[in-house]
Amino acid sequence: MIQKIKKIILDHLLFQNDWMQTKLIDHKGKVVVIKISSLKIILKIDEKGLLHSLNESEEFDCIIKLTVNDFINQLINKNNGNISIEGDLELANQVSQVLKKIESSENDFSYLKE
Repeated sequence: MIQKIKKIILDHLLFQNDWMQTKLIDHKGKVVVIKISSLKIILKIDEKGLLHSLNESEEFDCIIKLTVNDFINQLINKNNGNISIEGDLELANQVSQVLKKIESSENDFSYLKE
C-alpha cells in the first residue's frame, strides 16, 4: 500500500505539474526529502529544474516533514498545517510553494479507496 501511495504522489508531482521547473531551476543538483509520516520521498532537481525520484541519497539539502493529514490538507485546502523544515530554507520554501500550487481535487486521490 505504501508503494502505491508513493507512486501516486510522485506521478502527481512529476508528470502533472511540469510548470514547477521555473521555480526550481535555481536549485539544480539539490536533493530534497519529503517525509510524509513514515513515507520518505527523495527527489533531485536536474539541470532543467525538473524533479527526479531517487531510491536513496546520503546527503540532503533540505528535509520537509509533515503528516499525511497535513499533506492532504495542504493539497486540497492550501493550508500549511504542521510542516517541519531542516536544511536549505530557500529550497524548502520553493518546494513548499510548488506543493501549494499543485492543482488538486477530491478526485485526484479517489482511486485510493479501491
